[in-house]
Amino acid sequence: MQVDIREWEPGLVSGLEVFMVNEVTPTGDYFAWRPSGLAAEFADSKISGGMVEACCKNPEYTKVEYHSDYEVFYFTSGDGVMLFCSLEDGKPLLETCVMLHVKEGMQLCVAPGKAHFVPISLEKDAPVKAVVVSPEMDTWMVELGETVSAK
Repeated sequence: MQVDIREWEPGLVSGLEVFMVNEVTPTGDYFAWRPSGLAAEFADSKISGGMVEACCKNPEYTKVEYHSDYEVFYFTSGDGVMLFCSLEDGKPLLETCVMLHVKEGMQLCVAPGKAHFVPISLEKDAPVKAVVVSPEMDTWMVELGETVSAK
């Protein structure tokens, strides 16, 4: 199955909030602050984080994952795609697949139960990088049943 790579617009993906952190606020003589406009209300107060660095490959997916709580991505560099879809009774609804264009300065708040998978870089020589923040929680993997790729 092939899907178009889409730019974010409100209502494009249910269970996903997006904010572009573009405004730089000078706050001192050696740094600036880029405030974020989204906040996730985690169900658990034990918060974890990490960094994902994804290389370039054909933009295609065979599986997705989902979680019981929010997961927040802060993209710090690169240009890539990330797959999202809805689930029904634990199975992916392929007709809801969206291949979202992700880029530096983008913040994503992925709602609990929203199926997604890690980004893929669109740049041959530069990975797409993001800081990921979430509570410590389980990850459930779901096979898509067919390969979903970018047109």
